[in-house]
Amino acid sequence: MAKTWKVYERMSLKFAWDVFNITNSVRFDTNSIDNGSDDGGFGLYSGTLTNPRVQQFSLRLTF
Repeated sequence: MAKTWKVYERMSLKFAWDVFNITNSVRFDTNSIDNGSDDGGFGLYSGTLTNPRVQQFSLRLTF
């Protein structure tokens, strides 16, 4: 999302909000599954292929 305001004739201010992985979907790494250790972690994944949700805000002054 972004919104731009005109401050003066040749000057503008832009506010932006960017979201990455907005649904926060998780894809597990099938190579990181525990296949039979004695510590009680059988069938647990230890890694993911995706990054968690990230948000960033920006403010830009153009002249």
